[in-house]
Amino acid sequence: MEPKPAEPTPAEPKPAESSPFAPKDLEQAKPAGDKEATPASAAPQQPAMTGWAPQQESGQQASGGQSGGWQPPASSGPQSESGKKPESGGSGKKSPALIIGIVVGAIAVIGLIIWGAFALLDGDDKKADEPEPTPTEEATDVIEPGTYTVGEDIAAGKYYLEPLDTMGSIEITEKDSSWITGSDWFYRTIYVEFKDGDEVVLEDAKGYPFDQRPEPNKEEIQGSYLIGEDLDAGLYVVLPDESGSWVEGDIASDMRWSSDSRVIAGLSGVEYGVIEVEDGDYLHIDRGTAVPIAEAPEADPTVDGIYRVGEEVPAGYYRVLPVDPNTNISITTYKSTRTTDIVYNEYADDQLYVDLQDGDYVKLYNASLEDPEAEVDIDLNDFSGMVEVGREIEAGEYQVQAGEEYFSLRILGTDGMRVWSDYEYLSIDNMAYVSVEEGQYLWISRGAIVPIADATVQTVLENTMLKVGLDIDPGTYILSPIDDYSSYEIFSDATLSWESSKKFESIDADIEVTLEEGDYIVLDGASLAPAS
Repeated sequence: MEPKPAEPTPAEPKPAESSPFAPKDLEQAKPAGDKEATPASAAPQQPAMTGWAPQQESGQQASGGQSGGWQPPASSGPQSESGKKPESGGSGKKSPALIIGIVVGAIAVIGLIIWGAFALLDGDDKKADEPEPTPTEEATDVIEPGTYTVGEDIAAGKYYLEPLDTMGSIEITEKDSSWITGSDWFYRTIYVEFKDGDEVVLEDAKGYPFDQRPEPNKEEIQGSYLIGEDLDAGLYVVLPDESGSWVEGDIASDMRWSSDSRVIAGLSGVEYGVIEVEDGDYLHIDRGTAVPIAEAPEADPTVDGIYRVGEEVPAGYYRVLPVDPNTNISITTYKSTRTTDIVYNEYADDQLYVDLQDGDYVKLYNASLEDPEAEVDIDLNDFSGMVEVGREIEAGEYQVQAGEEYFSLRILGTDGMRVWSDYEYLSIDNMAYVSVEEGQYLWISRGAIVPIADATVQTVLENTMLKVGLDIDPGTYILSPIDDYSSYEIFSDATLSWESSKKFESIDADIEVTLEEGDYIVLDGASLAPAS
């Protein structure tokens, strides 16, 4: 007798593949006609037809079978009662029972395939008839870009705003106001507060409830912080980071970002900015990063920045020259590190003077603070900036000749370094006359400062300042408007003071004026011709 053949080793299971012939609603069904397997010890019989083996949810195939399709019988023919395979005859003919079983099994498989295909098509039709699921609506407390009335379209309250791409913007107009009362552009998260009746314009950003704001980063101080809660009060220095070579930021007493709520005038454009924040402040660092002042690098006042006078910058009286001669100078002085009240604000190409006192808070752009006694070569025939009367020029009268189509000048009084209102001002197209005293300062945007003895007599009598007795003779003249807005002013001297002003008038038609020896007349959008 031949030994009993070994049981076949089951094939390694394969991951199930998606098949249109294995729908889920058929996975648990057993093909019709399937019966319980007869034990191998039973009488000889036809081999059992396994038919179609459905795939399981887990992706494993049915035990001992292949995924999908017909499985061959466990043995190739009937067995004897002893379980041994009968010896085959020499003819090689197949048992009729085996042939019939194969045919019946094939027919069953084909039927199941056709039935599965129809079931799938029927399922697709049912799915097509079913309505699409309703998408989950976005939370109603998220403010999308748009224009809103607070209290009607969105709720009043505090929010944090995040730019959608590079930069977002917010504008707030209070109820019954035609002016934008608060606004800001922002690259990073910013805190805001809306009140009932506000008109809000949000562009390129979304808003979220303030109490859902992300945890502020205290290691890298960037974005918005509520001082006393998110960040400790104290002194910090704002420095550039990888986002650029300068910083931008603000401090406000509330989240409305109006000019009244701003604690300082702004950090924009500086490379080193000393700031002081107190509990309740809102700090917004839009570009750069802040560090506690104890961790900041040593200050260099030639770097564009904001400094404390008496700390980073010594108090004193300075001549200010440009670090880069191709860029203008700008200086703004405030009364402290926590105010927008300006003490002094000047710009120029060539030279300025400034008086810095302990406690001041000074913003310097392209400014080198120099000893005023040092020798400096300046060209007064093409000059932009400030000269000190008694240092660069002597007291007396000067003709200022425009170096541009339009220029302006100011005469600053002896207190002009500290008293913002202590100056006389004139803007004009061509020429002007000024009379200055020791201790005053003359500032011009660009032009030539010429002693009156070397003055040029003017022949073009429009959009300029004329001296009676030099440019024109005393007498009666016709004034004509040549611009949409035309005016004239007559002075008794060249100090340009309020006391020296004899007459100011706007005109929209020709008028007649009489000028006396020593008078000065300023023509703004007007021309002058002798009366016939």
